[in-house]
Amino acid sequence: ATRRAPDDSVWVDVTSRGMAVRGLLLAAAAAAAAGLRTTQRGSQFATTKSATGISSNDAVLRLFDRKTRTNVVLVGTMHYNPHSIALTEKVVRREAAEGKLRSVVIESCPTRWNSTLKVQPPGSFLRVLCDNEMQAAAEVADEFGCNLELGDQTIEETGRRASQLLALTIVQLLTPFSGGWSRLAEDS
Repeated sequence: ATRRAPDDSVWVDVTSRGMAVRGLLLAAAAAAAAGLRTTQRGSQFATTKSATGISSNDAVLRLFDRKTRTNVVLVGTMHYNPHSIALTEKVVRREAAEGKLRSVVIESCPTRWNSTLKVQPPGSFLRVLCDNEMQAAAEVADEFGCNLELGDQTIEETGRRASQLLALTIVQLLTPFSGGWSRLAEDS
């Protein structure tokens, strides 16, 4: 359910359809795409025009996790995009300088992260050539002595699931009269 408050903020109740956290993040991402700042209250969050010094076109969301009683800042990025890299550095640096940063979570797993660090170590030509928001955030976090957390499923699990889904898709394509094609259509 969505409703507009008198102050022109938009409230979204994300638990009304049983979506809780996933719904919150999806709805928050949609708010970010619209250039709105997000504040969570319980199972609801409000979006208002950004007044944080960051452009309203930037995808920066501020949430409060009631369970851990922690403020969370999400920075929406496009991988390897110079604007995203600069935004990430700016947000992480500002949060750390204000003493608000305890950890930085990046979208990677140990296998991919270690491979990235091996191929693109700080200061290397390849690191400069292939600048990215994850390494930029990690380097700023390290500069301020903050923890780095890897927040993605392992690439091994992703590969295993992709193989399973490919095999299932092939079986469904080869069994049109046993319901395979209708199951494919349902997945669309």
